[in-house]
Amino acid sequence: MKEVLSSQLKEKDEQFANGRYVRNLFDDITLNQSKRILQKGAEQITKETLMLITEEDVVVHLNATISN
Repeated sequence: MKEVLSSQLKEKDEQFANGRYVRNLFDDITLNQSKRILQKGAEQITKETLMLITEEDVVVHLNATISN
């Protein structure tokens, strides 16, 4: 994540907004988390799984970003 944020800061232009970028990043990652949890099934949902963001959740976002 540190590398992603550093890269974005290096490539920023006058339209770049740090807060907006981080909020959108967090939204995308939590959406990936939700999709991952739902794929496992309702019986696997615990407080811990709802609070855990995995590397997989972040990688899915990064792959989608690189594809665009």
